[in-house]
Amino acid sequence: MPTNEIVAGFMVLVAWVTDLPVPPEPPAVTLVSQEVMCARVYKISPAREYCVEHSTVRAAYGFGEGVYLLAGWDSNNVRDAASLVHELTHYLQNMSNQEYQCKAAKEKEAYDTEEVFLKMVGREALALKNASLFQYLFTTTCGPNL
Repeated sequence: MPTNEIVAGFMVLVAWVTDLPVPPEPPAVTLVSQEVMCARVYKISPAREYCVEHSTVRAAYGFGEGVYLLAGWDSNNVRDAASLVHELTHYLQNMSNQEYQCKAAKEKEAYDTEEVFLKMVGREALALKNASLFQYLFTTTCGPNL
């Protein structure tokens, strides 16, 4: 479980990268199993089952609920820390009430913030997260009616 100091420090990092204000209170942070994590992210069964089998989700943000981290989250694991930075970006976005062109614009800002963190610790974002360029572009590009 991340300490209050880690969460606060990462919130300051997110604010520095994004110019979003730091909220007065940190989000609730909850450790959950892979099954619970996948159920939070994927509402349809085939995607949820793939997620559980391949451990594709390490963290999630629930509006009004807080940040969910995979049980076993480790502050010394760069991938775990980067996932927390990503989800804290969503928390600051939602707390700021800033308007975005579309949901994908929020996702792009979160990935970009995560990438800054990863560069600070000497890692490459897409390779570390096992994400494909297609997945990144699909989830971060605003299109018609998105």
